[in-house]
Amino acid sequence: MKINIIITYVQKIYRKRGVNMKKLALCLAVILGTLSFADSFEIRTGYDIGGSYSNGPDADGLPFEIGLEYRKALPYGFELGAGLSYQWHEDTDKGDLYNSLPIYATARYNFGDYNGFVPYLKGDIGYSFNMGDFDDYDYRYFNYNVDSEVEDGFYYGIGGGVEYRGLTVDLMYKQNFADYTVKYSGPGYYAEDSGNADYSRVTLNIGYNFHVEY
Repeated sequence: MKINIIITYVQKIYRKRGVNMKKLALCLAVILGTLSFADSFEIRTGYDIGGSYSNGPDADGLPFEIGLEYRKALPYGFELGAGLSYQWHEDTDKGDLYNSLPIYATARYNFGDYNGFVPYLKGDIGYSFNMGDFDDYDYRYFNYNVDSEVEDGFYYGIGGGVEYRGLTVDLMYKQNFADYTVKYSGPGYYAEDSGNADYSRVTLNIGYNFHVEY
């Protein structure tokens, strides 16, 4: 309603000045076209391929993640937004380490629509809330009391994929950064170990994109 009032008002002004209304209408159409908005809400799942920890233990298990993203369309094929996901990282040969909940900014560039297929590049950057304190990690052979913790850290991902009628499939390289501290204590003994257990992998993501235009 406000847009119609503005257009009517502009028409009255420019009629008085003798401006060609066809050219004015064309200009308004172009401007209003660039001011249209589109939102995307995407539900995403992923499976890790070839995950590894920087501190060395062999990774195993069923690494999986599920998340949600919101993006707003911008000119020239760009989209910007934010997302969050819960990530079950791979176990190790000695037990569980930690899982993560990253909250991140996300950007996507769409190359165009090719008979319904939309190839794109995608990048994420944010902060990883790491959960777990190595409680399940197997230190039993030490015969010591063990106290351990893992810290939050940086998170990023980069990759590309394709969308078809809302269905998205992409491959991304991702990494969660995590420092840890392990304290050993026993009769007449105390030791402390610290380092990083950054988790890196390639993730195959499958999702569905809900497009809302207004």
